[in-house]
Amino acid sequence: MKTFVLPGLLILSLLAFGVSIFPIPSGDSHAFVPPALLLKAGGGLRNPISGLARELDPTGQARYLQYPPLFPWIVAALMARPTPSAAFLAIAGLNVINVVLCVLLFARAAGPGRLATAAAALLGIATLLVGEQTGRPEVLATLWVLLAIHLHLVLPLERSWLPVGVILGLLGATHPVGALLLGLLAVMAHAARLPTGRALGRSAGTLAVSLAVFAGILAVSPYGLRETLEGLRRHGGAVAARGSQGTLIPYWITNPGGTLYALPYLLLIALLAWRAARRELPVRSPALLAAVLLPLLAVAWRTGVQVPELSYNVLLFAPAVFAANLRLAGGEAGRWPDRGAALAHGLTGLGYLRQLVLFGLFLTQGIPLAEARGAFRRLPAQARVAVTPSLWVVAEDYERMTVFPLAEGPRAGQDAVMVQQSYTGLTSPPPLPGYRMVENRFLPRPGRLLGIKVANTVPGYGYAVYRPDPEASR
Repeated sequence: MKTFVLPGLLILSLLAFGVSIFPIPSGDSHAFVPPALLLKAGGGLRNPISGLARELDPTGQARYLQYPPLFPWIVAALMARPTPSAAFLAIAGLNVINVVLCVLLFARAAGPGRLATAAAALLGIATLLVGEQTGRPEVLATLWVLLAIHLHLVLPLERSWLPVGVILGLLGATHPVGALLLGLLAVMAHAARLPTGRALGRSAGTLAVSLAVFAGILAVSPYGLRETLEGLRRHGGAVAARGSQGTLIPYWITNPGGTLYALPYLLLIALLAWRAARRELPVRSPALLAAVLLPLLAVAWRTGVQVPELSYNVLLFAPAVFAANLRLAGGEAGRWPDRGAALAHGLTGLGYLRQLVLFGLFLTQGIPLAEARGAFRRLPAQARVAVTPSLWVVAEDYERMTVFPLAEGPRAGQDAVMVQQSYTGLTSPPPLPGYRMVENRFLPRPGRLLGIKVANTVPGYGYAVYRPDPEASR
């Protein structure tokens, strides 16, 4: 019975977060969840509030072309109604499946007698799962990765290549970079366990099936294979050309959805080196493995280190990293590998525990979403409203809404502006040139527990409303 306590509590917390739309949706959520809501409401796979969608659609209709369609499709199918609360409950439902798959994976990887070490891994992976509930496709991509791992573990290679290929195609239709990484890992798995000829044959079969599934999904999507691929190409080119504006610490140490996640990834490198030095990593096709390892490391370096803003591409493989650590540290109970795995994984759980504290502050002190939605309803019915990225949830009237980054300011011609408090670190509304503030629901204090500061702002849907300032135009 004790075995099920932690998974049960974790599942309940994720569902409670989903019902409450907590954590506050991420800055990227407006690019991925509104298309699912519009699709559910019969408005098509579009995203009129997204500047990126408008830029990538040459027709000017803001069609959803920057990513494959499977994430909004599945979220739309799982929703009971086209509202943000239903969307985030559906996302939480996907995470419930992820929890179950993680429990099974970690139990298998840890083996008997290491319940505490497996529990530490599950607590640590909860940080990632909560972070993935803020509205990006990684929540679904993680599910496909977990399914692929389980298929690889329970089926012999002679039978697993086909279903793993199907899953890989589904991942490609959800998260292209994730599919690239998983495809390389699949080839490495074949290279480790099969002689070169058979490894190449099984790998080719897996990749062929995945491409067929990927192309088939895009072909039956609303905009077809060619236009969707062209949108992906334009978006991918823009992402590849970007430089980094950040450092590793915010993405690998203090990231709420990846707190201290540098530790298990570095531990994996250490454990692999340790096992290799002891000649405990036999490889049937070393040349093929080396040939695939190079592009894998290049993609991981680019998206995880060189441009850490893209670290979500690598973080979605955290369940695999945690399981590999458990497996590599196995048989060494009480020695440094086992203690290191328990410590590294347990420390990453601090992010999840912090979110539990913030959830309590959100429920007891934060501005509820209903209040922010009421502020939107009080605006004139035809007003063009610009909102900061997390406040797209204040209404479903996307045709007259646009999203803008606070640092850039709203586009000209807006009839009203709503600015969020969450993720700004501000305890008072910022000035907006050309606008005057007409309503202020920022909370003027940081989030505290027992007098200890745990967040720069009280979590919630604090907001400020601005209207054009006639004096500024004179």
